[in-house]
Amino acid sequence: PCRDGHILLSVLRQWDTLVEWLDSEGMAADLKDARWQDPARRREGIGHIIEALGRWASTHGSVDLEEQGQLMGFPWARVASPSEVSSSPQLRSRGFFIPALHEDAGKSYGYPVAPCLLSRSPWVIGRRPPLLGEHNSEVLNNLSEPEVKPPRPANARPVGLPLENVRVLDFTRVLAGPYATRILADFGAEVIKVQRPGEEEEDDFGKAYYRAWNRNKISVALDISQPEGMALARRLISKSNVLVENFSPRVMANWGLDYEDVRRLNPGIIMVSLSAMGQTGPSRDYTGFGPTVHALSGLTYLTGFSPGRPLGPGHAYADHVAGVAAALAALAALEHCDRTGEGQHVDVSAMEAVGALLGVPLMEYLVNGTQAGPQGNRSGDSAPH
Repeated sequence: PCRDGHILLSVLRQWDTLVEWLDSEGMAADLKDARWQDPARRREGIGHIIEALGRWASTHGSVDLEEQGQLMGFPWARVASPSEVSSSPQLRSRGFFIPALHEDAGKSYGYPVAPCLLSRSPWVIGRRPPLLGEHNSEVLNNLSEPEVKPPRPANARPVGLPLENVRVLDFTRVLAGPYATRILADFGAEVIKVQRPGEEEEDDFGKAYYRAWNRNKISVALDISQPEGMALARRLISKSNVLVENFSPRVMANWGLDYEDVRRLNPGIIMVSLSAMGQTGPSRDYTGFGPTVHALSGLTYLTGFSPGRPLGPGHAYADHVAGVAAALAALAALEHCDRTGEGQHVDVSAMEAVGALLGVPLMEYLVNGTQAGPQGNRSGDSAPH
């Protein structure tokens, strides 16, 4: 808890920097002891560490801690409520809420849109939500027989997977990005995973985790910091249909591989950039993992048993959601390319991917001004649950 809400803290990394910060404010207590230098000891004593951090955080505002922590490289985030999400400068700057007229109310309300920005085929609302029975005549007076395709002959050649002949260059890491490219691989795409030489997991968990998200792919090891490795990466880009990356926005640009660079190598390529906050906006450079996104999108605030005690999901839900969103966005861009020959840049925000799924709590606030809260095992519609 903070003075004005709650903050989600990650405490097992950058330990020395964190302790120095607390010590500068006279609140490090025994966290300066040498025993806490051991990561395994910190994991065992996480309850004690959280108590000490709680005392320190309570002297700060949540927004101040989030902003200062992010500047120092910590993936911290305030626990935002639906009302705070609806007024988020990051979401507003990216046009995440667009007005749609509601006929019976006689006014427009902001609606969450798709969790991605496509540079050549932007997402739009085709029509507003219908009123009850609004299209009775249109539907019932214009019914036609459904199109029925003839069955395939029994001796016909098997149909291949839908993404065969699509080459995907995979620059992703951890979960969200590899999940997106795994979906494409599962549907037949040739996914080439670009890895650093010597990049192998050592422990059993890491090996199993890697295998879970990287099936059906092939791997190349390139040292992009060296001219030879960069030349090979550029060659691969020139021969690929899709490039997927999930670094912080500045990383690909620092390599000289942002979208404009990539497009010069391959004008028809689709580049999918998946990050915590998206490629634009005041918070574009935020460092974030699944729990960071949960907090900023309103999910942590809504997940718990009582107000004032947010729990959040117990797993990286945001990474799975963002991975699916990135895969669907890549498919939309491929469809556009099939029709027009155009490649494009696809900007996927994990925060928007999760926020787009919180429709009811967000619309409850945007339309009625009512703040939704955690329900635990309770339900507003039935009993006992």
